[in-house]
Amino acid sequence: MSENRKIDILGVKIDKINHHKLLNLIERSLKGTSKVKIFTPNTDMISKAHKNNDLKALLNKADVSIADGIGVVIASKITGQALPSRLAGIEIGEEILNIAKREKRWYNS
Repeated sequence: MSENRKIDILGVKIDKINHHKLLNLIERSLKGTSKVKIFTPNTDMISKAHKNNDLKALLNKADVSIADGIGVVIASKITGQALPSRLAGIEIGEEILNIAKREKRWYNS
């Protein structure tokens, strides 16, 4: 996603995006015709991707990759690339469903 800066944690790219911007992106996507792949890597996934190049390549194909877990946020601070906050995947998923319901939009693959 070009409008957001990405950071690198053990080779996995994570977007520096806040909750408000993410929800705006999701809403624009649901109102339009473009699809957005959102991945939610946590520390376990990043650790596994560090040892598995196929998993790392897959995670890095996300349009938006959000920090799902405080461990990812802490790692970002340790590496001097502080993320704005943790964005829990389950909570974002619920918000996506609520937006889709409100907008009466569903994607079929």
